[in-house]
Amino acid sequence: MKYTAIDYDGIRKEAEQNEKIMLTDQELLNVVFLCTRKIELNRLEADYMNVLLPDEIRHYAIRREVNTITILVRKMEEMEDGTGNYETVPCRC
Repeated sequence: MKYTAIDYDGIRKEAEQNEKIMLTDQELLNVVFLCTRKIELNRLEADYMNVLLPDEIRHYAIRREVNTITILVRKMEEMEDGTGNYETVPCRC
């Protein structure tokens, strides 16, 4: 399947301007790969990438932030407890 009519740079710039989402080149490639697989597995037209990619960029950014916060919370818990055993530290959420 060919994706020659897709404006990857335009979609990326729109996400940066409107959504304030900054992606590295590798992150963008990962999201494009994910979109390509979804399109191929669902047997959709190649131009569906224009619809799917902006949504997947937002989803990727959300997952990235959630993972970052989770890692920081676990590190803080580890420092408080000193054991590195996350289950023994009560949640103060």
